[in-house]
Amino acid sequence: MYVMDRFFVPFSDEPVICDHTLYTLQSKVKNIELYLNSTLFYVTMELFLRRLGGGGGVGEIMVADYEQISVPNLENMDLTSFHVPLSRNVGRYFEEVTLEDRRRIDLAILHMLSIDDFPVDQLYKEFVELVDDRLVKADRPLKREEANEGKEEESEEESEEDD
Repeated sequence: MYVMDRFFVPFSDEPVICDHTLYTLQSKVKNIELYLNSTLFYVTMELFLRRLGGGGGVGEIMVADYEQISVPNLENMDLTSFHVPLSRNVGRYFEEVTLEDRRRIDLAILHMLSIDDFPVDQLYKEFVELVDDRLVKADRPLKREEANEGKEEESEEESEEDD
C-alpha cells in the first residue's frame, strides 16, 4: 500500500482482487476498519512506512511491515458499539484531523484502550508533524502551507475590499 498525503484503509464486504499494493485482511474482529482508519493506527503506520526514494514523499507499507507493527488486542475491544460512516471523500492528513467524525473514531478507540485523559489534539499535532517530516525530507511543498497561504491572501483581499 502506498501513502502520500491522504490516509485511508479501504474496506469492502464484496470480494476484491488484491495484489502487492492492496491486501486482504480476514479478521474475527467486527468493524476492524474503524481501528484501521483511526489516527492512532495512522501514526503507527507512518512510523513503519518505507520511505521511497525518487522524490514526492511517497511511503510504502507491505505485509512484512504490518507484521512488525504493535497493535492492541482488538479482540478485547467492542468496535460494534459505535458507528461512524466511512463513506465520504478522504481529505488530506491535515484536513482529516479537523473533522468531527475523525474525532469521534479516535476518542472511541482511545476510550476502548482505557486512555481517556490523552489530549486528542496532541495526537493530531504529532501526526501532522510526522507526515510533514516525511514530505519535507522529500523536498515536497506542504499542501497545508499552500492552503494557509491561500486563506491569508483571501483574507487580505477581503479586508482591502472593506476599506
